[in-house]
Amino acid sequence: MKKNFLLIATLAMTVTTQMWADETLGSTQTVCQSSGFIYEVNPLTSGYTVEWDLSGAGTSGTDYTLTGALTDPSIQVVWNTISDGRVMKSREISGDGCIGPWKTTTVTVNAKPEVDDATATLCSTGQGSTDGEGTVTDDVYNMALATTDKNGKTVDKWDIEVSVPSGVTRTGATLPVTATTNENYIKNDKFENSSTTANATVTYTVTPHIGDCVGDPYTITITVLPKVAEPTVTYRSI
Repeated sequence: MKKNFLLIATLAMTVTTQMWADETLGSTQTVCQSSGFIYEVNPLTSGYTVEWDLSGAGTSGTDYTLTGALTDPSIQVVWNTISDGRVMKSREISGDGCIGPWKTTTVTVNAKPEVDDATATLCSTGQGSTDGEGTVTDDVYNMALATTDKNGKTVDKWDIEVSVPSGVTRTGATLPVTATTNENYIKNDKFENSSTTANATVTYTVTPHIGDCVGDPYTITITVLPKVAEPTVTYRSI
């Protein structure tokens, strides 16, 4: 499940990290692509005004989306594109026209992970082989979770759910699981297909994480082949 967070970034000295609470903005900030924040000079001295400078933050409307004026006490910024260094500045101006120093923050915008869907075909439990001869296995031995996304970034956590149809019995990892760091978490899962004639489809839904950035879910679709029944053997005299 995705969670949306709103950060109120202030220029005070106290730092808090509670959800929905004010946090003090330092010289650096790391955010996820497409995330938005309200930046506010707080407290603002009576009679003072504020000036913001986003000239080092890229192109307005492309790299970031600004809501509010650059002379407002608070502005809202959505960071749209990936970057290691978008620069945002702010300063106060007294009622007498005296100009304070710039407070400069370098914002790193990380990508949300993007992972392609995957598929595999398995034998029913106990009927596969891992002898290296190319025969079909009966566990998810080759389905380690994606550790690199489409942009080459390292995926470090996964949320996993599984949908198992009627007639199939799954054994293996405890699911659902949230934020596991074990890339082999489902590697030994097995499925017993009670049908001797029809394939069955099992679907894992996996949500990848890169640090605090949560990507869109991807799927691992498993085709479980029909169970091979014990043969019926006849005999006759010779």
